[in-house]
Amino acid sequence: MPVATEPSYGEGRQSLVDAAITVVAESGLRNLTYRSVARRARVSHALVAHHFGSRDALIEAAVERALERSLAEAPLEDTGGLERWGQSLARSVAANPDLHAFQFEMALEARRNPDLQPYVDHLYEAYRAATRRELRRHGIDDPAIAHLAFAALDGMVFQQVVLGHEKRTREGVRTLRRLLAREARI
Repeated sequence: MPVATEPSYGEGRQSLVDAAITVVAESGLRNLTYRSVARRARVSHALVAHHFGSRDALIEAAVERALERSLAEAPLEDTGGLERWGQSLARSVAANPDLHAFQFEMALEARRNPDLQPYVDHLYEAYRAATRRELRRHGIDDPAIAHLAFAALDGMVFQQVVLGHEKRTREGVRTLRRLLAREARI
């Protein structure tokens, strides 16, 4: 019979960060505590405190993890051509709605708590920059168009998280790609 092994230090910490993302997605940022993360991860709250030391450190780690995961699962760069850009977005949202809900929860809470604004600014700037770089690769070097393209994607993700319409997201992304392809030819 195989013996169960403890996750390594990095894996254990990462599972706590993933638990934090889920807690925020399901219950809001105001309910993010060491105890809520520990309960979700099925560990002691002392372990969460040990790994992060502060709630801010936990939030920062969750923001970085959410950004890393979302860019890996639905990349905005190096997508193989404009005709494939954003292709995996709807599938990523359907597979991981909590990942995206976490980011929207952060944005909404930052409206009420300005201390959180730098985290949200970091998330959005990373997405806008990735969008700008990818569109530039396809001959669209207009920051306003890149901003509009990202805002459209962000809105589609939000609507899919809230309403659950994966098909609408796929159709919206296809339409956005057609519009951008016209701009690239001008």
